[in-house]
Amino acid sequence: MKLIILLFLSSLAYGQDYEFINEVINPYDNGNPIPKDSIYLYHNFIPLGTQYLSKESINEKSVKLWWNEIKNNQPPVELFLENFNLEHLKSDIAKSQNDSIIDFNKLKKYFHRSDTKFLNENPRNNITYISKPYFNCKKDWALIVTSTYIPYINTSSGGLMHIYVKISGKWILYYQFTLWTG
Repeated sequence: MKLIILLFLSSLAYGQDYEFINEVINPYDNGNPIPKDSIYLYHNFIPLGTQYLSKESINEKSVKLWWNEIKNNQPPVELFLENFNLEHLKSDIAKSQNDSIIDFNKLKKYFHRSDTKFLNENPRNNITYISKPYFNCKKDWALIVTSTYIPYINTSSGGLMHIYVKISGKWILYYQFTLWTG
């Protein structure tokens, strides 16, 4: 019975990840060489906790440093820190490393799978890398890390952390900041 409950809870969390991705990552708009209704995602999630966003860097001091990178019109970091337990985040990141392949069957039709072969054959398309989404305990705050790679000029846009809050059943971008530059 415990195994069935664990599998059920695991599938609920898995479904929530994709619902969140579908809601917050929208098709590209102007200025891109690909159709506006397409997003080419790399087939694996960004491996947070290893190469990107190490466990050591997930602490209040680092978050405040990243947050204060831009001075104009930023929302209070304290509200995020009050609602998002960073130790819980570290634990979730460590647990999530086992399942890194994106399930495209759970995503909207404008998401398209890309890999190294696709990159070589379609150098004019921007490729988006995403992390798994991570939620606070109440599931009303979430964050996701994104990065875009532009093959034809062999450059990355760097890594951005997007922080969302759920208001009236809809995810709203609270703040975003740069984690690394390309």
